[in-house]
Amino acid sequence: MATVVNRSRFSVTVARRADLARTFPYNAEKKALAYVAKLRAQGHQPKLSQLNDRFEVKIRQKTGKSQNITVGSYDEAELVVNQIEGERKRGLFVDYPEGWKVSCAVTCARRRPATRATRPRPTASTACWKTRGRRARISPRCSPPTAIRTRASPRSASAAPSATPCARRFPR
Repeated sequence: MATVVNRSRFSVTVARRADLARTFPYNAEKKALAYVAKLRAQGHQPKLSQLNDRFEVKIRQKTGKSQNITVGSYDEAELVVNQIEGERKRGLFVDYPEGWKVSCAVTCARRRPATRATRPRPTASTACWKTRGRRARISPRCSPPTAIRTRASPRSASAAPSATPCARRFPR
């Protein structure tokens, strides 16, 4: 049902010669072997090894969708295998790779399609300004923008009192 494959890079090292060390991708094993043969022809003693930093978990089952999951260690791969096998025994079939492709922005856009940019805005001729905190809001019962008062800037003596003060605070 589950297969764990080491998908780490290949590393070629030569003792006391750091300048000859190279790494190759998982799918370039032939290139790594050719580099080892080249170094042996030059008289060096290279060592070819595979790192242990990337493992692929392949889960295949007739009843559920097959999944390929990449993790960072063998222990983590075993935990993923045990978790998914346990969930499938209970009848829960979760497609983890598909869920990891969805970002938070996509989820928010699905839940709340109307954004601030698409909402209709009131015009200055039909409403006047009201502040809450530092952000100005438009309200039909407020004074003109010259008498705006915010928490950051308290009312000074030079500011004229509003002709029609707004007694009601509008919730956001």
